[in-house]
Amino acid sequence: MKTINQEDFTKSLSALLRETFEGTSTNFGTMYLNEGTGLFATIENISAETASFGITTIAAHCEHTRFYLEFLSDYMNEDFKMVDWNDSWNTKAVDEKEWNALRGQLQKTYQKVTDMIADVETWNDFKITGALGILAHTAYHLSAIRQIAKNISAAD
Repeated sequence: MKTINQEDFTKSLSALLRETFEGTSTNFGTMYLNEGTGLFATIENISAETASFGITTIAAHCEHTRFYLEFLSDYMNEDFKMVDWNDSWNTKAVDEKEWNALRGQLQKTYQKVTDMIADVETWNDFKITGALGILAHTAYHLSAIRQIAKNISAAD
């Protein structure tokens, strides 16, 4: 049976999460994003008005991502809770105060996940699946947010 060194897995996962959320490079350079184009940099200069535009808003994508991070951190700790996934899409329009709060909550939840990942001693199926899910899921929503923002700015 082949094995992966747990420390190597944790370092690689953490580097990819940093790139996805923070936009910072890894020791190897960026793996799939241009430098500085992670989720937080992408939403940093988006106004509440822009975040609230459309049917599926940038604010909704951000809240859904925050909700998913919260859910998967519990899942990775084998703390299973039934959730209503539709609730994660209830955020539509936000004012500046709500938008700032949502971005702060997203960063706080991300930090909770990265702290948990740093403390993992044994990577079992739940933890590996959850961690890879966080990467794939967030990359999808980052792409969707970037496309929505691009389309809004092109329409102006």
